[in-house]
Amino acid sequence: MLVHGSTAGKLYEYGRVLAEQVRTKCHAFVTRWRQMDLAMVSAPELLAGARELFEVSAEYLNVAVDRPIPQSNFSEMFFSLFYNALIKRKADPVAATFLLGLENLPLRAERSLFDLAQWAQTQSELASYLQQTPAQAVWAALQADPVPAPLSGEFAARFAAHLAEFGHITYDLDFMNPVPADYPIPMLDTLKVYLSGQGNNPYTRQGAQERARQQAEQAISQRIGSLRRKWFQKLLRSAQECATERENAIANIGLPYPQLRRLLRELGLRLAAGGAIASRKTSTGSKRRKWMR
Repeated sequence: MLVHGSTAGKLYEYGRVLAEQVRTKCHAFVTRWRQMDLAMVSAPELLAGARELFEVSAEYLNVAVDRPIPQSNFSEMFFSLFYNALIKRKADPVAATFLLGLENLPLRAERSLFDLAQWAQTQSELASYLQQTPAQAVWAALQADPVPAPLSGEFAARFAAHLAEFGHITYDLDFMNPVPADYPIPMLDTLKVYLSGQGNNPYTRQGAQERARQQAEQAISQRIGSLRRKWFQKLLRSAQECATERENAIANIGLPYPQLRRLLRELGLRLAAGGAIASRKTSTGSKRRKWMR
């Protein structure tokens, strides 16, 4: 049964406001720790910061599970039921067509990497190096001090900016495992694919999906009567908005992870240096990197 009463509306608005509050708090914590020189932070402060980041990540996950994820699933289900039962003809597109090509954080991350590859393609020496060098070796060179040519300068800065903005996107909820900001080997492999002229251009794919979606929306809206058109558009807009919120929420669950892992690495180094533990537990990408802060 569809519920569109004032109570449902108030609950939805409360959930939206709560999610925004948690997002704002999460960004504030991450920004504050990203700007800190950990060498100047005491061990108790590091431990408190790690707890703070873990707690806000858990709070963010709870908010995502409580609202945007189920809200999107229900909105998509309501739209699909209505569309399939009262509108769709045999030749009409499937309901999922109306939810493709929407703007969201994972898509922006994909386009950002593609843009970096397109720029690198204009730098002949850099493009040749990236195509001929294994991703693992490229990443090792980017962690060197100083970063060697041809990676030094603009490419290193652009890649660091990409990781700073999108390196937290992960679908693994265990912060013990590396996030792309710590271990961007798959990103570099994708960059190499783009440089070779292969891979799926995200702009082309999104453009095609967007055109198909808009054409289908227009064709359906012109064909059906005013009452069904009203509900078709209402349910569709809700499903589209919620789908974008869901993808953004899922992608941002790992937002605190890069800084949480950074603080825990520093604690591990200090415990090992003080003899409290035999050695810090090594995980991929655990090397300290100034340029990644």
